[in-house]
Amino acid sequence: MFFIDADNALGSGSGDVDDAFAIALLVRSGAEIAAISAVGGNAPEPEAHANNLALCSLLDWRGPVLRASEARGVLRTFPGRILALGPLTNVSVATAAQEVIAVGSMLHTLGRWPPLWPHEFNLTEDREATRRLFESHVPLTLFPIDVVRKLKVRKRELLAIEGALGEALRDGSARWFRHLFWRGRGLRFPISDLPPALYALSEDGMRIEETTAQMRANAFLQFGKGTRRVKVCTDLDAKKLWERFLSVIRSV
Repeated sequence: MFFIDADNALGSGSGDVDDAFAIALLVRSGAEIAAISAVGGNAPEPEAHANNLALCSLLDWRGPVLRASEARGVLRTFPGRILALGPLTNVSVATAAQEVIAVGSMLHTLGRWPPLWPHEFNLTEDREATRRLFESHVPLTLFPIDVVRKLKVRKRELLAIEGALGEALRDGSARWFRHLFWRGRGLRFPISDLPPALYALSEDGMRIEETTAQMRANAFLQFGKGTRRVKVCTDLDAKKLWERFLSVIRSV
């Protein structure tokens, strides 16, 4: 059973919209989802909650859509797997979880000035929450930013997503494509939250390794050091993962 905690910005005027792709994947896959909750991050918590409600309505998913305060009450004793797509404010209380799958850290840099360079957000936005989770005994699987950003798509590739969902994802992603273009970052949109959602269903198309990690004062993690056991995604096949996503989305 899954619990999804997201700072979903699909429907907001700013912020990444990749949470919506991850949520859509798990809902359309038919996975057992206990609840979907909001956390403040790419969108303020009230906006993230409203965006989650709108997306779940579009997907015709009728399970609990929770505010942050409600989520923390459930997460304290939740025994399943948690997909943490935003800051760890809510998830840090989940001491009974089978696994927390989090997007964050950098595999190939120490992160000298987070979150300004390299851009890191989920682990540094609420550093105390990150520290609580890291110091717990909950199994932790991390998807570093510099790895998940390998999954990028062009605007025309979103045409493969049919129906109202495809229209919503394209409309919501349009401002992000414009943002990348004007900042000189090319024409491909990184869907960073999608690899961990795909991992929740299967490890096919990615390399997951067990290692140790230690946390620095700035909440950045150094892998291969310390004693905290973690799993980390060290590489992925972007083409295969995108094809897996489309096969699930199209199956409904």
